[in-house]
Amino acid sequence: MPGVPAFARFASVRGTPGEEVGTFAMAQCVSCGNSLRDGAKFCAKCGTKQDAAVSPLDKKPAVTDVPVATATASTSSSEVEPERCPACGKAAVPGSSTCWACGTVLSTATTRDSIVTPVPPPPPWQPPLPPLPAAEERTSGNHRLLLIAGGAASLLVIAFLWWWIAGATMRRFGDALEKGRLTGTDGESAYELYSQVLREKGPTSGTAHDMREKARPFVHRRVDELFQRWYQDSDLGEGIRWVDLQKLSAWLAEIDPADGETLARAKFAQGQAELLANHFADAEQLFRAALNYRPNWSLSLNAVGRACRNERNYQCAEEYYKRAVQADPQWIFPHQNLAGLFMEQNRLAESEPEYQAAVRLNPNRPGSRFLLGQLYDRKRQPPEACSEYRAALSLAANQTRSSFDRELVNRRIQKVCK
Repeated sequence: MPGVPAFARFASVRGTPGEEVGTFAMAQCVSCGNSLRDGAKFCAKCGTKQDAAVSPLDKKPAVTDVPVATATASTSSSEVEPERCPACGKAAVPGSSTCWACGTVLSTATTRDSIVTPVPPPPPWQPPLPPLPAAEERTSGNHRLLLIAGGAASLLVIAFLWWWIAGATMRRFGDALEKGRLTGTDGESAYELYSQVLREKGPTSGTAHDMREKARPFVHRRVDELFQRWYQDSDLGEGIRWVDLQKLSAWLAEIDPADGETLARAKFAQGQAELLANHFADAEQLFRAALNYRPNWSLSLNAVGRACRNERNYQCAEEYYKRAVQADPQWIFPHQNLAGLFMEQNRLAESEPEYQAAVRLNPNRPGSRFLLGQLYDRKRQPPEACSEYRAALSLAANQTRSSFDRELVNRRIQKVCK
């Protein structure tokens, strides 16, 4: 048939009036067998170039007539405008993915059925929720929470009790300081409470440090007072023991470990306690140690002489008594001790000026007058002895304590003085 491609043959038939219906056999794609449009150079389905298409008339003896209607009516306004190829502008076959004219791959389908509904993007990833615990697990968790809460409460109670006990100890300590109970044996003195803290918490604990700082002015004042009393009267006073002064001096040395005078006093007090316990050699060493902290200290020089005299080392005793006199000529006790040493050795002539020096320094001291009276009594000088004996009794009349036996003095007066 003229004008028909070699790969297709058409046969015309007559239809109803005004309509011509023709039957034709369409060519097929050599690759996929899809029916090809008249004049198509490429398969609209697979895009294969159709250089030599195969006619169904060549493949089969029978031909199926397909009626073709000539469009006489206008396209409905509801139909979708077909997609055109972006390369050649030809109208694309509905549902095809490739242009039948140039083979260009089409971007979208051209039929309503081929429109693909866009798939929404997946939601962002979230970790899966943990499964709900079983009843037994929830009960076990609650039990653990209760145990933790109970333990925390117990720790708080313990901390509160510790704070209260520590605070109570400090309150008792402060009360003892204010009342002057620095030492004692009832467990409530300031030194005993401090010693308890040392045993329980150690010397570097905060409580021990606070106690030392709080006690500093009280202990310092008390130690100064007792050493001054010893210097003036050679007596600490009623009810005061050297062992107590030893504790206070050692405590003050802990508070002020860099102060030389404090360290010397601590050694002196320890030596005096040993001397009163008849540990004369130990006492001598401690008195000498005090001189290392405070050289030429008259109290320690005089104390070394006393320790040597008790050890029957008279040469040592005389040397240190004289050194004490030179260190502090206005202090009566080195004069008095040196005079007693001479008198013990029957060196009465050397003893007299030393006793007289002591009386000149403090004529109102009953003990010095009594000792000078004894010297005159030994020298068989009754008038001088009676004068000193009577002066000693008169000065000691208003005193509750005296350094000599008053009954003995009265008997000597009755015997010597006429």
